[in-house]
Formats: sequence, C-alpha cells, structure tokens
Amino acid sequence: MAQDYDVTLKVLLKNFPQDFARVVFKNAEAQIELLNLELPATKHYTDALLKMTVSGETFILHVEFLSSWEKDVPERMHSYAARIAAQYPGFGVYGVVLYINEEDRDKPFPSFYESRILGELRSFHKFDVIKIWELDADDILRQQIIGLLPIVALMRQKNEAREKVLRDAIQQVQQKVEDPGLRAEMYAAMYLFSGLKQLRALVTKLLKEANMLELLKKSETYQEILAEGEAKGEAKGETKGLRKGWISSIISILHARFGDIEADALVTQLQSLDDDMLNKLVVEAISVESLEAFQKLLAAPRSQAGNGQNL
Repeated sequence: MAQDYDVTLKVLLKNFPQDFARVVFKNAEAQIELLNLELPATKHYTDALLKMTVSGETFILHVEFLSSWEKDVPERMHSYAARIAAQYPGFGVYGVVLYINEEDRDKPFPSFYESRILGELRSFHKFDVIKIWELDADDILRQQIIGLLPIVALMRQKNEAREKVLRDAIQQVQQKVEDPGLRAEMYAAMYLFSGLKQLRALVTKLLKEANMLELLKKSETYQEILAEGEAKGEAKGETKGLRKGWISSIISILHARFGDIEADALVTQLQSLDDDMLNKLVVEAISVESLEAFQKLLAAPRSQAGNGQNL
C-alpha cells in the first residue's frame, strides 16, 4: 500500500507541477519542464525531477515522496543529487523530501547530509523537508492549489472542520478539473489518502452527496485499491478481518459522535449482519442523527436498514 501512496503522488505532481512548486517556493512564479526520472549508471528512478526557473535562476527540483520515515534519507538525497548533477551538468540541484504519514511525527527529520574527514567538512547537501500534516488545509483550499486537494485529509485542520474541508475539496476538484478521467483519479487519490485518517467512509458519503461516487468507481486507482484488498483477503483468509474492520469502524464512529455506548451489545448485533449491510452501516454511522436512530436501523428488516444508502 505504501507504493500506492508514492505512485499516486507522482501522478498528481506530473499533472499539477505548478501547484507543488507553489508550496515549495511560497507561491513564486516559475517556469517548469518535466524531466526524465531515470538517473545514469544505476537505472534508478527518482520520484520527480523538474527543470525550474524561479526569479531568473534555472535549476533542477528533485522531489522524493515518503509514506514512512526512513533513517538513510540524507545519504540517499546526497547520492541522488550527485547523479542528477551528472545527468544535467551546469544546473544546481534543489532537493525536497515530502513526508505524508503523521505517525512518524516524533522521528528526527534532518534536512541536510554532511560528511567530515579528520574533522573537515568534505561533502554537504541541503534539502527541504515538508511534512504534509503541518500544511494548513484551509490555506490550500483558499489558494485553490488544486494538485494538493487529494491529500487535504492529511493536513492540519480542526477535527470539527474535517467534513467541511473534504466537502470543499471535492467541490473545487469538480469545478476546476475539466477532464473527467483526471477528476476520477483525483477523487480516487482522496479516497486512498483519507484511509490514513480513517476517513474513507466520510469521503464516500461526501462523494455520493456530490453525485461523484460513480465517477470514483470508474477510476483505475480505485479499482486497484479494491483488487489489492480482495487479493490480500484471499491470500490471508482475511474475510473475518474485513468484517472486524467494519464493525470496529462503526463502533469507533458512534463512540466519537455520541459518547459512551454499549459496545459489547452493539458488536453482537453487528456480527449477525452480512458484509453488504456492515459496509452500508459505516456510512450510516457517520450521518445518522442519533444513537437511537442507529439502533432503529439495526432493528429494522435488513432490506430497509440501508435506508437507501446503496454504495
């Protein structure tokens, strides 16, 4: 799944290089040219290489996306910089590492590589570190940085504002991205990254409200997510794990919204339902008006429990 995050970010940057550049260079106007990602000798590929001209200076912007913290990042960025300089002589290399997983927030995030021999500095390479969770979602929406909208779920925001942030992001994509295929992939990216915050059910609900759910289902990324989940389930016999995940999500959502609940009794009731009903009830848990109303859904005949929420 980590590879899915990296690939999706590469697609976003390829389609919206100016938006990523706005975040790195604080809205400076830039001329941008996408470059070949393959580096010499090793046949190793970077995540993104852009030929940039900012304030009259031309250089190579090198971006790496990391879905999890890795200790050897400084050494790798230094190695990349040397190969990029060999590939594009005469241009400086401006490195950026973009981290997406807030679970790593307590780890060290060095922004340079240095090598000293006999106390003397012999090698040095500086690069920027951007932590997605430190970006302000409201700023991204206000500036309409479209290329970063699929990852707003990972950005800094108030808990009570999450639904509005996601709804506004969905609306901006709908209004600003004309190509339906690209729009579908952006919604799929939003669905993918929202999983890191346990917000996929909410994204599904909001896309349905915006009449964009069918478009999401047509995207290749969404189909790959489903196929990967099914393959893992078949390989590991995790049908029970999937059901357990749905039940756990429902209990967590209801607890967050309505406080103390009789979790054991609810789990027993939920375990008696089929997979389709459990999937639908995740959305119901988000949108139902009260715990009593949710209990009525459980008590109703199964054919009515979805209340029209056919996903």
